[in-house]
Amino acid sequence: MEHREKMNRNSMYFRFGVSIIVALLSSVVLFVLLQSAGKALLDTYYIQSGYLQKENNRRLEAFQTFINKEKISILDTDKIAEWVKKQSVVSLQVYKGDTLLYDSDYPEGENMPVFSFSGDYEDYEAYHLVQFTDQEGYVFLTGYYNQRLYTGITAASVLLSALLLIGMVMMEVHKVIKYICILNREIQILESGDLEYAITILGKDELASMAEGLNSMRQTLREQMAGKEEAVRLNGKIITEMSHELRTPLTALMIYIEILRSNNQWDTEFIITYIDKIEQKAQEIKQLADHIIDHSLEDQSAVTLEQDFEHCHTGL
Repeated sequence: MEHREKMNRNSMYFRFGVSIIVALLSSVVLFVLLQSAGKALLDTYYIQSGYLQKENNRRLEAFQTFINKEKISILDTDKIAEWVKKQSVVSLQVYKGDTLLYDSDYPEGENMPVFSFSGDYEDYEAYHLVQFTDQEGYVFLTGYYNQRLYTGITAASVLLSALLLIGMVMMEVHKVIKYICILNREIQILESGDLEYAITILGKDELASMAEGLNSMRQTLREQMAGKEEAVRLNGKIITEMSHELRTPLTALMIYIEILRSNNQWDTEFIITYIDKIEQKAQEIKQLADHIIDHSLEDQSAVTLEQDFEHCHTGL
């Protein structure tokens, strides 16, 4: 159980999962910080610059210009609604005396609640006296001008947070791809025949386990190649020694045959003596030949085992 838990923690799945969680948390923290800082800066700017008041005055002047140009009466609520719609971020209320005639929050006018203003308009800074074509009326005008900037801050915060998330995940992916490229290059080195080049092992995940397997295979092949070279060297040495050993009985055998050929007396005992000697040397030659054959069979078995190993490696 402990080994399995250790393997899970070393797994690429676990590592990528942790990386994604860390990236998500970092992105959320960055988003909150950017939102808070951006809104704080905007609020400070609005307060110090009087932006909202200036924008209200500008829109109020534009509304008065619209009234004068289009000759709008205080009861032309449809045209007033069209102007408000074009402004998109303006909230407008029109009062005739103490009665609310138009409210942009109720553009249809049907469901607009009955509302009467009590008090003096001059006591409220947000209410302005506007001259319509037929009479004067008070207008309450304000706008959500900063909403677009707040939306821009939110969009920028989301974009930067997303870039941070993608960047952190891609850094982890880059590490894996970089390691895969290293292993691919080292495998090509091994394929070229350089078994002395050690495989790079980084970490303890699945790729590192594969690298350890490749390195172990490399060492096994190197040892087998060294053993094969040593066997070839020893085989050559043995063959050379056996060749020298074969020459001695062969030379003696040829001498005995020559003696028999040169003897004209044909003494039976003499002939039998040299035939025995020839037989003895022939037995020595046979033993040496059997020794060479046995040694050749051992070498062939070693080669067969190596071929079987290479076949298995190719199959894997």
